[in-house]
Amino acid sequence: MSDSLRLLALLFKKNPVENKKFEREKDSYNEEEDVFMNYFDDDGNFIEVSPEVEIQETIKLLLEDGDNVGRVTVTYSYKESRDADGEL
Repeated sequence: MSDSLRLLALLFKKNPVENKKFEREKDSYNEEEDVFMNYFDDDGNFIEVSPEVEIQETIKLLLEDGDNVGRVTVTYSYKESRDADGEL
């Protein structure tokens, strides 16, 4: 074995690489709270949700939150259209 490989072997033997876990692998993981997993049914099939339904569900959650009762903030970004010459 070359000297550099021996050095690497000694370094990693003393300082092993930490085995990081995904959120879903942790003991505290709760599948019911995972927003991404809610897009799949019990058989693992993707459940397609229309944007209108998703917006309605988001508004419903905001209204149920005690701090945001009756308040919904809508932000519009206005972009002026330009013609082919670049003029307004």
